[in-house]
Amino acid sequence: MSDITTDEYWSEARKKDLMKMVPAEVARNGSLLGEFMLKCKMTGLNPFNGEIECIKFGSKYTFLVTAKGTRTIAQRSTDLGGIECTHGMDDKGNLLWVEALVKRGDRQFKKLCFLKEYLRPGPKWKASPYQMLSKCAEVAALRLAYSEYDGLYLEDEMIGVPRAVTITNKQTEDSDDLFGED
Repeated sequence: MSDITTDEYWSEARKKDLMKMVPAEVARNGSLLGEFMLKCKMTGLNPFNGEIECIKFGSKYTFLVTAKGTRTIAQRSTDLGGIECTHGMDDKGNLLWVEALVKRGDRQFKKLCFLKEYLRPGPKWKASPYQMLSKCAEVAALRLAYSEYDGLYLEDEMIGVPRAVTITNKQTEDSDDLFGED
């Protein structure tokens, strides 16, 4: 199998398979589909392996990296020295913030995330707020350290994203402004 970052990978058959996975209005709009394929090529993330998704966010579309995708990028880096998280608690032991530190070569990249800015309703956040906020902080710090993460967010980082309008072929109206471009 060829590398996802090459034009050779994106055969007509592969493009047709991708069109079945993305929302219908993205599949019908060649430039939007092309933008998604370009993001896959640039990041090396494979939508067929569940590493990156194209979802509707409000009236626009965005690309979301999955937890599997973040591990893919981190694992292929030869200069990743590690990722560490520290957390801050209030005097009652409640989580307030998580700071992630990414070590890349001789440089360090930090990102501080506050729970009140990321907390979402739902069982994952209620049961494991430290784990969820740590994941968001790690990805935010990785975005600082690696350009491959530019423009890629976890669903858990995006307040107001309903769980999964993901990768299904739905019939919806066409729009000229699906990615929020003017």
